[in-house]
Amino acid sequence: MPPLHPVDAYVQAQPSATQGHLALLRATLAEVLPNAEQVISYQIPCFRLNGTYAVYCAGYAHHVGLYPITQAMRDAVGDALTPYLSGKATARFALDVPLPVELVRQLAAARVAEIEAIMATRPSKRPLKSRRPMIR
Repeated sequence: MPPLHPVDAYVQAQPSATQGHLALLRATLAEVLPNAEQVISYQIPCFRLNGTYAVYCAGYAHHVGLYPITQAMRDAVGDALTPYLSGKATARFALDVPLPVELVRQLAAARVAEIEAIMATRPSKRPLKSRRPMIR
């Protein structure tokens, strides 16, 4: 049997009550970020898009979390996010209520748009000059 992907291992290591919400959160994010690489960063699952850490998700005993919640993400969904905000950049989704899948989709789509806008404004990296052999 091949070894588990590190993110799969993370999900399986969570309490059974958390696994369903976390798996659904991860699947929803993967749906919106199909080209993102799923990695472990800061010991939690992360979706990396074009070399940028786009969103993190994590499981806990009583909720699952989504990070970071940027201002662009807040602007995209308006007041729908308010009941889930915890601190400046964290959304917490309690395990005792259904995961707001459509809200998660909107948040992830807003984050993708934000990253694409940032990437579009950055100057492209010039290729490195090839080194000429030294003449002696």
